[in-house]
Amino acid sequence: MTQIAKLLTYTLAENFVILQEILVILHEIHILQLNNEAAKNDRWTQEEDVLLDCAYKQFGATNYLALSFIVYSKSPAQVYQRLRYLRERAQSKVLSK
Repeated sequence: MTQIAKLLTYTLAENFVILQEILVILHEIHILQLNNEAAKNDRWTQEEDVLLDCAYKQFGATNYLALSFIVYSKSPAQVYQRLRYLRERAQSKVLSK
């Protein structure tokens, strides 16, 4: 009950910040759970490749964590490895022409 009374004394802005922090933590927990599942199956579907390609073109490759949130079933390391593979494959196609 004292926690509720304490929350009532906060301003709306402070409550909003607290709620945002809680949502970030819940999102991180969800991502960890998804990454654990993805680690069991490291194969990429065509849909994930398309999603990664679109996200990469829009946001760049500097933030693998953000890209992994977009392609939510993969870890940042998996996203980095896949982008590296796709870049190398694209470069080899250009060089072979």
